[in-house]
Amino acid sequence: MMGGGGPTTTPSPNIAGNWSFSTTSTASGSPLTISGSINESTSSVSAALHIDGSACFDHLTTLSLTGNLTGFDLSLTSMSVGGQVITINGGITNNGLTGTYSINGGCASGDQGKVTGIQIPIVANTLNGTFTASGRNTFNLAAHVAQNSPSSKGS
Repeated sequence: MMGGGGPTTTPSPNIAGNWSFSTTSTASGSPLTISGSINESTSSVSAALHIDGSACFDHLTTLSLTGNLTGFDLSLTSMSVGGQVITINGGITNNGLTGTYSINGGCASGDQGKVTGIQIPIVANTLNGTFTASGRNTFNLAAHVAQNSPSSKGS
């Protein structure tokens, strides 16, 4: 009789939090900065992201994306915004993502390429400092900075 403890599984990474992504287009599109928040539940992933650097997306518009995290593989697809749907697929390693993106439909249709991302650490601490204006005026400041869970608006 063989002993054993059954199969071992590697847990999926915790990707909930704030993220920043950069793109490199292979279709002569402009480099994009995509940032916002990702939330995950037992069976699905949702994200609220903003795109900057594109004439086709308003950076103030929150893009809602949904998808899956299977092991270390993340797949996200947006709802249509101006007829445009963005898809991000990649592998998660060390709080980062490396993969591909594509945009179908609308103004940016056909843009695709590589995407890299990093998970932004939570900022929570007390900050102290002295500020000096260009003249002689100075003032002291102490602020307590606390970041709660990622926002549904991607901020």
